[in-house]
Amino acid sequence: MTQVQLQLPAEELLPAKLRKPVASYRRLEGELSTAIREARRAEQLIVTAELSDRQALADALRDGRADPGTPHTDKARTESQDRQRKLAGYRQAQADARAELEQAVLDIRDEWLEPLARETEAARSAYAEAVDQLARTRSRVDYLRAVNIWLNRFPHKPVLNLGDRQVAGQQWSLLLSALEDDATPPPRVDTDAAA
Repeated sequence: MTQVQLQLPAEELLPAKLRKPVASYRRLEGELSTAIREARRAEQLIVTAELSDRQALADALRDGRADPGTPHTDKARTESQDRQRKLAGYRQAQADARAELEQAVLDIRDEWLEPLARETEAARSAYAEAVDQLARTRSRVDYLRAVNIWLNRFPHKPVLNLGDRQVAGQQWSLLLSALEDDATPPPRVDTDAAA
């Protein structure tokens, strides 16, 4: 039975207690992929070996010699069986490593949630500051553009026009509002009260 590949956070976000089981799981996942490729290749070599042995038999029959047997096929089948055995071992090792990793995550989840929440809030705050800086910078660009237009038209039309500019088919104010909403933390849900 094939399991869905386990997606894992970037290493810099992992608590120290998870780094070893994650590294073990990732290593075995890579080695399992290699074992799968090697097992498939060994299976394909059996067909080539059978053709070679069949041709050797045909040549021997044509020349009146003894049956040469199936040395290439026997060797390819032995190799394939060995690859299948190793593949089964890697599958079991990877499944064991996954089970250990899943348990390690469950064991550390409560301990990990608090620092992760702090880091999330810090990133959200930096995002909100970046949106605010973007709004101020965009406003400055609009104002400087208006001054440029004013200066180029002076003295015939000395009016500073600071209308909302279009951005990718949307008004800038709507785009900015969407970014500000995105940077606002969602309301907290009390999981104890919901239970």
